[in-house]
Amino acid sequence: MASSRGGSSGEEDGSTPLFFLLAILGCIVLPWSLTALWGFLFPGSKNVDKLYPTVTEDGSRVRQCQTQAMNSKREAHIASLTSRKALYTRGFVFRTIILLLLWCWLTYIVVQLRSVMSTSSLYADFDPYRLLELGRSASKADVKKAWRRLSLKYHPDKNKETGAVEKF
Repeated sequence: MASSRGGSSGEEDGSTPLFFLLAILGCIVLPWSLTALWGFLFPGSKNVDKLYPTVTEDGSRVRQCQTQAMNSKREAHIASLTSRKALYTRGFVFRTIILLLLWCWLTYIVVQLRSVMSTSSLYADFDPYRLLELGRSASKADVKKAWRRLSLKYHPDKNKETGAVEKF
């Protein structure tokens, strides 16, 4: 059924490498961005949880010393751990620049992909409802039924005509 979209099954329009790069960059940039955003919104939360736990490994509650001197010392230490000023190191700036460059590259790939898809004959006038000989208001069951009917009709094992393989 590839030829009904405008080309044979071996036709290449240049979008495959772009889709591949988009997938790889998406798998790298999105989690890294979420991690960086979480670290920026909640700086030092891992260190605070590690240094001042609320429960022990066996599940019992940890009680901290409640004297005024210890409370003020603990609060000052937690404030220094959770300060955003501690984030602005040379490594943080370098990682942020790399992340921004990767986002720019990802945006460029998306723009290029949209350009290829708008000019490619493979994507021009692609209407799956027309291919399945259905109206746009067809139900899911009607789509499945039409797909099965056409796949049986054009399957190379069932249809021995010369254009059946390309049509399938």
